[in-house]
Amino acid sequence: MRGLWCGLMMGVVVLSLLACSKEQAGGKKDGGGMRASPVTVVTAQLMVMEAVQQAIGQVDSQSTPQITAEVAGQVDQVLVDIGSKVKVGQTLAMLENKDQKLALKASDAELRRLQSQADNQQRTLKRLESLQAQGFVTGSQVDEASTVLSSLNEQRAAAAAQLDIARRNLDKTRITSPVAGMIQGRLVSAGDYVSVGKPLFLIVGSLPTRVHLPFPETLAASLQLGQPVRMRSPVDPDRSYTGQITDIRPMITASNRALDVIVDSPESLGWPAGASVTAEVVTAVHNDAVVVPEQCLVQRPDGVVVYIASGGKAVARLVSTGLHQQGKVEILSGVTQGEAVVLDGAGFLTDGAPIQVKQP
Repeated sequence: MRGLWCGLMMGVVVLSLLACSKEQAGGKKDGGGMRASPVTVVTAQLMVMEAVQQAIGQVDSQSTPQITAEVAGQVDQVLVDIGSKVKVGQTLAMLENKDQKLALKASDAELRRLQSQADNQQRTLKRLESLQAQGFVTGSQVDEASTVLSSLNEQRAAAAAQLDIARRNLDKTRITSPVAGMIQGRLVSAGDYVSVGKPLFLIVGSLPTRVHLPFPETLAASLQLGQPVRMRSPVDPDRSYTGQITDIRPMITASNRALDVIVDSPESLGWPAGASVTAEVVTAVHNDAVVVPEQCLVQRPDGVVVYIASGGKAVARLVSTGLHQQGKVEILSGVTQGEAVVLDGAGFLTDGAPIQVKQP
């Protein structure tokens, strides 16, 4: 019995020591004997909060012409490269043009020949008409001469048209830029043989850039003309552009009910046609919003609450929230600027619970 009694006393002593050590490790107790929970706090601050709607759109093709070959031939010279700035009418490349020059010379010679024949026939017709008046030739001879002159005039007109075609074909061997801008793509090199319609250059024109952004029709009430839009394209990731919504069009089909939001830039952004664009439309801005981290919010049966650190205790406040942005939430009511709000440990608290504020 004595041994059993000694063993029980030793157990009580050990349990007492363990209880003391847990009390020391778990935090201080308040005057009522409740253990204070260790927490960290943050200060409610004022900041600008934005409501943002995101979309992935596409650059319109209106400002990015593709230059193609209008005549077949071998590339003789390439005068520009990717990144070159060009003006309207500037020569980009030259095709070998010996055949076109020969065709032009032949057409010019044919026109001269027919012109000479027509002039000679005109003089013959005048002589015949004079002789007819004197009774030396018949009317049928005059009519025949007139018919020959008409045929020669028609042949001369056809030869003139062939000469114009030959000049145009020669001009087409000089590849020029239809717009002012920058060479985005060069698809040929000197010595290449190109056929009619083959793409040669891609130019980002200096025309205004238009971006189309698709949004679901459920956002129709939130999207308005003039709202700011922040845009970035992966083809030029180091540069961003902030514009405004310039037009909103319905884009409704059998399989799609959406809105086509259009952003027009007054100048070229240098983004090629078809390039994808990530965009953020700012639909609302609150300049003096009271903000705390989202981690401070705790869901309770009565609603969403935060705990204010006051006098060593956690004071529960029922709050209403607004905009969310980058891990922070706007507090519309329940918290004022400068109040200390519990951050770490808020989920384990109750109203009036003792707390011990620690450094975060």
